[in-house]
Amino acid sequence: MAEYIRQFGLPQWFVDFLTSVVDKVYEIISLSGVQILIMLAALQSISPSLYEAAHVEGAGGWEKFWLITLPMASSSLLLCLIYSIIDSFVAYNNPIVVLTQELMGNMRYGYSAAMSWVYFLMVSVILGLVAFLGSKLVFTYDKQR
Repeated sequence: MAEYIRQFGLPQWFVDFLTSVVDKVYEIISLSGVQILIMLAALQSISPSLYEAAHVEGAGGWEKFWLITLPMASSSLLLCLIYSIIDSFVAYNNPIVVLTQELMGNMRYGYSAAMSWVYFLMVSVILGLVAFLGSKLVFTYDKQR
């Protein structure tokens, strides 16, 4: 692809930028399949009658999004955020994961186990904070009564 783009006479730095963007877009799409399915299910679970009622009341597209779509899908957004955080912490290129696997390969089991526990506690604290702060922003019917 880079050779094809270079035929247009573009500078090398711009060609490198374009190819890296295309690579990153592919990587993002390939890693976000679960999140896409969760959000698709969340959007399909919103009743069309809510949008029809908003349209009758004269709501525009942005108002429908901010007042219907986003609040109704907020719990799924929080789930996607938590899933993405967990996924980033167990990525194959994460330095802690690589180091722990290397230590296990060198038979340094005690040090590897200690590092794994510290890493687990760190991830748990971060996920707890995200879940706690995110739960404050999630729309539920109980809060509206």
